[in-house]
Amino acid sequence: MIYLIVEGPNDKALMELVLAPPSLPEHQVVSAGGESSAVSLAASIMMKRRQPVIVVLDADATDPEDVRRQEAEYNYLLQSWSNGTEFDLIFAVPDLVCALFTGPGRSASIPGVQLTPEQIDTLQQDPRSVLDAVLQKPIASPVFHSEEMRAYLASSPIVQRIEGSLNRLSSATETRRIPAAGEAEAVRDGASLQPHA
Repeated sequence: MIYLIVEGPNDKALMELVLAPPSLPEHQVVSAGGESSAVSLAASIMMKRRQPVIVVLDADATDPEDVRRQEAEYNYLLQSWSNGTEFDLIFAVPDLVCALFTGPGRSASIPGVQLTPEQIDTLQQDPRSVLDAVLQKPIASPVFHSEEMRAYLASSPIVQRIEGSLNRLSSATETRRIPAAGEAEAVRDGASLQPHA
């Protein structure tokens, strides 16, 4: 099991909507309730459960230097708590919703949403103001559950990166399985790991 930790409930709903294909490794999306809570939850899962995690944080910034600084700080913290458990840290710039709907290679049209010419002009420079205005609908709204919208969101670079992380961590976990408590001792003592009949 891979834990995908996001900051808030809307982030969780969007990730569950987009990361549904059965071809993806087994994962659970968890809303942590904010940036520091997400990092703390990731540390706890890695230390106690020894399960791989992907942490998706909002950069809350667009300046590349700010984003790199945050990545370095949180990578250092997570690495120090990982206890050898695999993890990935992904920063959404400036936040997850903006990263899903805007960015390099994204068109100026959003499926099921009518944008004014002014909103189209503004979308790439100030995505938050446009998205706040047009995405007033709850995630449960039919507009978010159309196949066209799912395909649009799934094609975003950040979703592609998350899917790549899921696949990488799944492969790494399969090849480097961590023994459960007691298994290491049983192997050292020559005992079988098979259940007794």
